[in-house]
Amino acid sequence: YEGNVSSTSRRLAETEAALLREREALNAARDDHREALAEVDFLRRESERVGVAAKLAAQAAEHKKVTDAMESEIERLKATTVKQAEEMYAAMEAHQSTKRSLEAERRLRREREAERQRREQDERDLDEAMRGGQRALEEILTFLDAHRQQLEVDLACLCCLGPLRDARMLVPCGHSVCGQCVASMERNAEISVLGTDKYCPLCRQVEGAEDLDAEGEDGTVPVDSYDNRMLEAMLARLRTKLQDIASLVVLVQGLERRFRSSDSPRAKAPGVAFYDGEAGAPALRG
Repeated sequence: YEGNVSSTSRRLAETEAALLREREALNAARDDHREALAEVDFLRRESERVGVAAKLAAQAAEHKKVTDAMESEIERLKATTVKQAEEMYAAMEAHQSTKRSLEAERRLRREREAERQRREQDERDLDEAMRGGQRALEEILTFLDAHRQQLEVDLACLCCLGPLRDARMLVPCGHSVCGQCVASMERNAEISVLGTDKYCPLCRQVEGAEDLDAEGEDGTVPVDSYDNRMLEAMLARLRTKLQDIASLVVLVQGLERRFRSSDSPRAKAPGVAFYDGEAGAPALRG
């Protein structure tokens, strides 16, 4: 029994030792397994890391490719935009230049049209003014001619209708005749067979002269001629006025010739005597 116990104890000790060794081996195996698992996990993680890195590298390469393409496209678009901007700016400049040219041309046309209208209006105003001036000159010439004719009548001898020069008053009839008519009257008296009495030539033309006292053979009375200073002074004033009128006529006719030299139609007033400058003045001053 003791031997069995000893043997059993020995086997138990051996078993325990074997178990211990098994336990130690198991622990060692466990440690190795853990290390293997750790290694496997490390390798797995490393593999995953390498795969991720490769993937990331591929993604990075793809991203770089896309980025490069985008940058290239951006540069192309930028160049296109700059070119389009330059073309648009050039087109705008050309448009503005064309617009300025058209505006300048329109302004020039407006100015030319306004200038043409002003010239036409000026021509109409000038033509109207010249017609008005012509009418005024014609009226002035008509007035001057009528006044001249009246003065010529006033300065004419009523007997011979010539210029009333060396005027003499006949008494008692009171008629005034020129010196030539007085001389003719005196010559007639010298050669008359009826005596040396002088008779007024105007009274011989008056009907009803037989009512005068101291009648002559034809019903007139003898007259004597006398100087009349008042009449001479009045005639001198009338001659001066006639000379002034002649000068005015010459002046107005100078203006008349200016009007006639233009293109505007001119009409001479009917019944107006137009004198040719200074050539007609001496005859008026008679």
